[in-house]
Order: sequence, then C-alpha cells, then structure tokens
Amino acid sequence: MKRILLLITALIVAGALAGCKGGSAPDTMSADQTTSALDKMKPEDQIKYYANSPMPEAQKEKKYAEIEAKTGVKASTVLGGMKGPGGPPSR
Repeated sequence: MKRILLLITALIVAGALAGCKGGSAPDTMSADQTTSALDKMKPEDQIKYYANSPMPEAQKEKKYAEIEAKTGVKASTVLGGMKGPGGPPSR
C-alpha cells in the first residue's frame, strides 16, 4: 500500500513540475496588433466581437455604424435583432 501511495505522490509531483511555469504566458497584444487583427476579420465577426465586448452600448453602436458604412453589413442582421449576447430583442 505504501508503494502505491509513494508512486501516486511521485506522479503528482512530476505532473506539477512538468506543468506551466511562471512567466511562460504569452505577451498580450498591443493596441496596433489588436486593430490589425480586427481589420482582418470578416465584418460579421467584427460585429460579434464588439457585441460580446464590455464596451458601453453607445460605443458599440458607433462601431456598428462604422462597419456598416465601410462594408454594408448591418449589425441588426448579424445579431438577429438582439442587443447583445443573450439580451432582450430590440423593439
């Protein structure tokens, strides 16, 4: 029994040592990198990105208008009449 317990303990310790180490997380994206990545997205994906973001509704509406002016894709079409993810329908 001690042998099994020792083996299990050794496996747990080995697993902990082989896992992520502090400081190994990738760097965050800069504002320019984020803007560049968003510009490469399809308009529908951009709209969904902003819909799921925590930014205020007024800023979201401004972004939707910019996307519509640039591409002709309407947020109301993409979001199916929803204000946000799981939100109440627009009236």
